[in-house]
Amino acid sequence: MSWTQKLIPEVSEQWEHEECSIMEFCCKNKFNHCIHARQALIQAKAELVEGTLNKKWGSGLDAVQTKECHLDYWPGHNVMGQILMQI
Repeated sequence: MSWTQKLIPEVSEQWEHEECSIMEFCCKNKFNHCIHARQALIQAKAELVEGTLNKKWGSGLDAVQTKECHLDYWPGHNVMGQILMQI
């Protein structure tokens, strides 16, 4: 159980339910307002990945390990990468 779940369980539960849609909203707004970032995102040809140890948002591996390991073997879900590829 995380520290937020211990302190405010109802807020934590609501966040867990809505976090992906909130992150998608934030990313869409960011890339709508940042022209250079939007162009880089559009030009990306490869699988986008958050090279971080976070197993929900990223590959579950650090940046070096992420590059060296095939995506089928990443322990993480790479939700951030999926959101970026959808927008």
